[in-house]
Amino acid sequence: MSSRRNKSLAVVFIILFLGYYQRWLYAVIYESLNGSVDLDPALPMIIDGIQKFNSLQDDDSDIDDRAELQMERESVSAALPAMAYLMADSKLQAQADALSQRIQMDIDSSQFLSQRKFDCKGPKLHCGSTVNCGLGCQIHKLMSCVMVAYMTNRTLVPDFRNWPYSVPWTDVFRPIGAPDCPTDNETALVRWGKTGFTVGLPDKTIYSYKSGIPVPLSVGPDLKMLPTDHYVWWISQFAKYTMRLQSWEEELMAKFKDVLKLQIPTVGIVVRKRDKRGEKRKLEIHSIDKYMSLAKKYFSKLEETQTNVTRRILLSTDDRNVFKLVRKRYRPPRWQILGFQRKTDVEDIVKDIYMLSQCHFVVCSFSADICRLVLELKESQELNSVYRIKSLGYNYFYATEGFNKLRYLLKY
Repeated sequence: MSSRRNKSLAVVFIILFLGYYQRWLYAVIYESLNGSVDLDPALPMIIDGIQKFNSLQDDDSDIDDRAELQMERESVSAALPAMAYLMADSKLQAQADALSQRIQMDIDSSQFLSQRKFDCKGPKLHCGSTVNCGLGCQIHKLMSCVMVAYMTNRTLVPDFRNWPYSVPWTDVFRPIGAPDCPTDNETALVRWGKTGFTVGLPDKTIYSYKSGIPVPLSVGPDLKMLPTDHYVWWISQFAKYTMRLQSWEEELMAKFKDVLKLQIPTVGIVVRKRDKRGEKRKLEIHSIDKYMSLAKKYFSKLEETQTNVTRRILLSTDDRNVFKLVRKRYRPPRWQILGFQRKTDVEDIVKDIYMLSQCHFVVCSFSADICRLVLELKESQELNSVYRIKSLGYNYFYATEGFNKLRYLLKY
């Protein structure tokens, strides 16, 4: 009797075990065939049904509870602004750099496949900003487009019809996708929504993302090993790819860095006074003293262990009166104020974003796309950069509402 019971329990255990891991096997087999098999358009519905099948899913975990995570950041920042001088372990940073290189190569190879064939007959995605907005907004929209093209294995045909600048994208940044490929009836389009977006052909939807940033299932295990905010790190990879500079722009940025002499330590401050075109969010105005008080805390903490600390500030603002006020109140030799008044041309804004991302601690507001881009670029260079930036008034969010967590999915 006991033996029969043990056999029954063993059978039940085996059934449960196989029932759990068969979904892993399905995922592995499907993804391994993904590059060589034409997939049925209905398959994403099946994939959507098994999104939550594995322990990599973050939907219910603390790391993706953005409010709780932000409270943790705030409490840490109050005691030690942004923990700006805590460095990631070199081995873990090396692992992050290796994973980043793999992802960058994967995105690049998938995007230029059709272009290299010179036939543009592969599956394509036509995508871009649907509104006439500033550079930070334009970049975030293109980041989303690259993300969708990458996850759906389609070559991106960027849509620059709402690009508001006289300088073309490729005068500053490297080309994205295959801009010269023509669109046709089989070219997928992105339809933006408040809580997600869909990718579809004129007569049907072929993929749908809701309430989450898509991540390939195959990347999940390595991403989970990184001791950082996985949400920000994953987004940072698309900022890194989208904002690749042309060689002449890289030389120009290097010259600017030499001119500014961004030595350790430098605190970057972004003070924004004007609304941007097409922006609906209410602009927050903070006094310059509020920004500078956080810089003071940072330098005071350094001075507990270091001597002769120069309080160096890199100031980025669209208001020349701010420069006058800061230089009047915070004077040498105690303070060194660097920077230029930001203009409206592309190169000037890009210069500010890249120089700020090189600072060791940044004070800004996440209500501005530029502030969020600075964090994303910093995170692509160094783990835990969420502790190297302090936002006034807003928590970090991605460019589109509803994308406040990661979704581990099979690539289409």
